[in-house]
Amino acid sequence: MIFMIKSNSFDCHIVGGGIAGSVAGLAAGRSGFSPHISEEHAVVGLPVQCSGLVSRECYDWLKTLFDPSKALLNTLRGAHIYSGGGHLVVQGSRQQAYLVSRGLLDQLAFSAYEQEGYPASLGERIKAIPDLKSQCIIGADGANSTVARMFGFPPIEKYVCSAQADYAISAAEFGVEPDMAEVYLGNVAKGFFAWAIPLSDEAIKIGLGVNPGMDGCSIATRFNEFIALLSKKKKIDLPNAKRTNFTGGPIPNSIRQKTSFATAGGKKVMLVGDAAGQVKNTTGGGIFYGTKCAALAGATLSPELYERNWRSRFKRELDLHSLARSALSLVPPDRFSSLLGISNAFAIGQYLSQNGHMEYPSRFIFPHDYFGFMAKQMVSKLTKNS
Repeated sequence: MIFMIKSNSFDCHIVGGGIAGSVAGLAAGRSGFSPHISEEHAVVGLPVQCSGLVSRECYDWLKTLFDPSKALLNTLRGAHIYSGGGHLVVQGSRQQAYLVSRGLLDQLAFSAYEQEGYPASLGERIKAIPDLKSQCIIGADGANSTVARMFGFPPIEKYVCSAQADYAISAAEFGVEPDMAEVYLGNVAKGFFAWAIPLSDEAIKIGLGVNPGMDGCSIATRFNEFIALLSKKKKIDLPNAKRTNFTGGPIPNSIRQKTSFATAGGKKVMLVGDAAGQVKNTTGGGIFYGTKCAALAGATLSPELYERNWRSRFKRELDLHSLARSALSLVPPDRFSSLLGISNAFAIGQYLSQNGHMEYPSRFIFPHDYFGFMAKQMVSKLTKNS
């Protein structure tokens, strides 16, 4: 297959000006290459299709690239997990996650890229191969990647459909601590989960994702049903509350079998972030791994090194997230309340509170002696009851 490139005036052309594309551009520029970003929208960061919840480790990583603090909305120390009558609490003694304005975070990353003097074109949609400006292309253009389609990459095989909105309801009125999220499992969000996250003392972000292969209803229908369920559970009138920032979209739920290639003619293509499917299957979060992989792509502009490096560093962790999601998918939606009851009986909540890791599951699965931990919990309970 012969690809005609419009111009070779840049060392790399990055398609997509979101956080993954901007980080790829920063890494390329700081490594001595000349990057150029094309962003199809006139404003970076819109539309928003992410809750914006990031781990402490992710937030600290972003601080090495730019200042994310201007996008910070709230800090969280844990979550209440519900299903039917079941309830599991996972919480730490300090901040475990940060809620950021996802659109503003993208804008801050893009501003850091521009402030270092690298060029970009806003409102420029890349539709075909002749529109490209370099022999090296980095596709950071989301789950429905045009770059992936143009160059014939294997598809992302699984997706989750999502929808979310912000509601002008205080945390106190909603009945949740301002630094605790709520997660709902089971029939309300088949194949994934639903969430309610305090944005501030005066607003809550509510959303859900569903596996379309397990649920024949539209995502809008499921979202409205979830709002009705919360209204009944919380005894508040959510349907008539002020609602803003309603949005939705696909979340990749599998990695592309191949995320880069190089041809004999010297053309190089790499996919990063959602375009590559570098997303945690457990939560749908893609900022940490997407930007980590984008930095690897931009630093070398080598498809071979990129593919090898990101898979050797992060594939195992993403596979563990995928394994956890696969295990949860084996649980019938109406049995999650029983699963939470079993988790409480075996001190899973306490174990995750002490040893859980949002990004690297291997760090709490392998180094720790869960059975020893559980034995200590049982002894403690017996001692209290004696």
